[in-house]
Amino acid sequence: MPYSQKTWQEIFEPEIRSINATDVRILLDNVFDKIDPYHKEAPASSTGKYHPACSNGKGGLIRHIKYVVALVRELIRATPEVENESDELIAAAILHDLLKYPNASTSTSVEKYTVADHPTLMANMVRTLFPSSEKAKTIARLVECHQGRKEWNTDRKTGELINRPPEKQDEYVLHYADILASRKWICPEFDVDGNIVVS
Repeated sequence: MPYSQKTWQEIFEPEIRSINATDVRILLDNVFDKIDPYHKEAPASSTGKYHPACSNGKGGLIRHIKYVVALVRELIRATPEVENESDELIAAAILHDLLKYPNASTSTSVEKYTVADHPTLMANMVRTLFPSSEKAKTIARLVECHQGRKEWNTDRKTGELINRPPEKQDEYVLHYADILASRKWICPEFDVDGNIVVS
């Protein structure tokens, strides 16, 4: 079944299942309610230049996100210092690119390129929806710096910083997962339901 025919909860059911905290699952449900359905069918890269073939084309963004979550889970296992934030890291991985095309429904045509400040947009959405939640603050902090690298965080015209770069170990976990999932030479296999095949 195509992603477009599923709810966000159905799309990310395997990933959400690994989150133990009920409040983090509720946070995801609330954010999902605000996400343009276009993202279910969007490519991870609007040009195809910065992601592997499995993340391009229809549904590519979701496949990219699923890959990032899988890598985050592996990096958590390899980094005991961040294990106590595993729920927040997985939630941040699920949300990190879900505002790449924020105006898809309201624009007359979908923007040709992804929006550079999408990490900050998502971080602000999470903070606005859950202003007093410490877990939401952590998720927002992780999301807003996932791009990390200077060339992706700097406005090409003005040279100004768009999104905050990672500084803490947990922030680097999400950043490294996103970088690895974006390498054109690494491409996992996906099953007919759109989930990563683990053999």
